[in-house]
Amino acid sequence: MRLVDDLLDVSRISRGQLRVRQERVELAAVLEQSLDVARALVEAAGQDLAVSLPERPVYLDADAVRLAQAFSNLLDNASKFSPRGSRIRLSADCDGTEARVRVEDSGSGIDPEHRAGIFDMFTQWPAAPDQVRSGLGIGLALTRSLVQMHGGCIEAHSEGLGLGSTFTVRLPVAAAPPGLQRESVRTDPKHIADPYRILVVDDQPDVRGALAMLLESQGYAVATARDGLEAIDAGERFRPDLMLLDLGMPRLDGYEACRRIRQRAWGKGLKIFALSGWGPVDVQGRTHDAGFDDHLVKPIAPSALLEIVAKAYRS
Repeated sequence: MRLVDDLLDVSRISRGQLRVRQERVELAAVLEQSLDVARALVEAAGQDLAVSLPERPVYLDADAVRLAQAFSNLLDNASKFSPRGSRIRLSADCDGTEARVRVEDSGSGIDPEHRAGIFDMFTQWPAAPDQVRSGLGIGLALTRSLVQMHGGCIEAHSEGLGLGSTFTVRLPVAAAPPGLQRESVRTDPKHIADPYRILVVDDQPDVRGALAMLLESQGYAVATARDGLEAIDAGERFRPDLMLLDLGMPRLDGYEACRRIRQRAWGKGLKIFALSGWGPVDVQGRTHDAGFDDHLVKPIAPSALLEIVAKAYRS
């Protein structure tokens, strides 16, 4: 399925039909999306993944999904061409005008005679005897196209076969979103005594985990729950400042969970946002009656969610 998707994307790019939907996003949030995809592969290969991200937020004008796809391809390649037990490193930094993301591995490296065409379509080079060759040789070509569509560039470096590889992506930096130039979305718990506490409630583990990871990357203290009953128990212990509460869940849905939470002393001043695939027009009356403060529609862009949470934190 992934090969088919890549082929379709390459075909759309060649016909000029692939569009990127740019918005103001934070680089760390985009990288976390790519890491979500890569971690399982790296762990299955018995490899170690080291991550180093900027302490300060770095903003880009980008399509978060497409840019995360590009970084996922680089991490996938690094794992594929590295031996078991090796280390893969993802790092990012910024000089104020340009963001740099590096994916480094200690794997098979690049033969100097193949380096010039490494980003060309269907380019492959001989695998080591203990490596299984997979793919069609389109991942790097697609990655370069996606990076270029964001006004950036990508380069590859290797000292030679068996000496590992480093892929560096350079992207133009954007200004912070309006209203955040002076106050960052990031609230690093190392610099505040009591970090903003958020409870994420969703019965889908991938959604729950992705939201928790995104919010934790900004310095928020995050707890999770799988349904309404767990949300009430977790709220009693965690005492959140904000709750992202899914509506359609087993055992106890979001509507009834919100009603019960509002009856508790710790839940009266709590900000509770409904998080659902249903639009607010469909359920706005029910969410209002149940005691929700707002309604967020899934899937929500990471940058949009972070801005909403930042506003709740400042209010």
